[in-house]
Amino acid sequence: MKSPDWRPAFALLTLLALSACEPLPGTGGARIAVLDLDAVAVATGQDVAIEEKLSAADRDLTALLNERAAELEARQSAEIEELGDSPQPRQVQQIRQLTQQQYAQAQAEVTQQYQQYQSGLASAFRTSIQPAVAAAATRLGAQTVMTANSTLIWV
Repeated sequence: MKSPDWRPAFALLTLLALSACEPLPGTGGARIAVLDLDAVAVATGQDVAIEEKLSAADRDLTALLNERAAELEARQSAEIEELGDSPQPRQVQQIRQLTQQQYAQAQAEVTQQYQQYQSGLASAFRTSIQPAVAAAATRLGAQTVMTANSTLIWV
């Protein structure tokens, strides 16, 4: 199924989301427009699409982390078993500590992957709306477009 073309609605919304371009003091008369990316995303339905992609990524990465945890637990059990019937407590402690460190590293990697994916989605959204924003800013006489929010927030 083909996704709906949201660009016509976006062009109108962009005109509404860009603030009135009044020169700001200290800007040498430059006209600056302010764009609310969250409002654009909501109005165009992109917030829902991004949220769905982030939820899917979260599920996939959680499953990957759970798989890694099971592997680490199995390896830990095997290593402890290899120590024999009466392993030294210090040896068992070292194996457990190593397993905990490896799990913490896996958690950090998964978190980093999620954050990179989230950042990539936000960047792709910004890139996709840039031509319409530039056209609207030109019509409004703005030389610069700033965002009202520095990042898109979808959690």
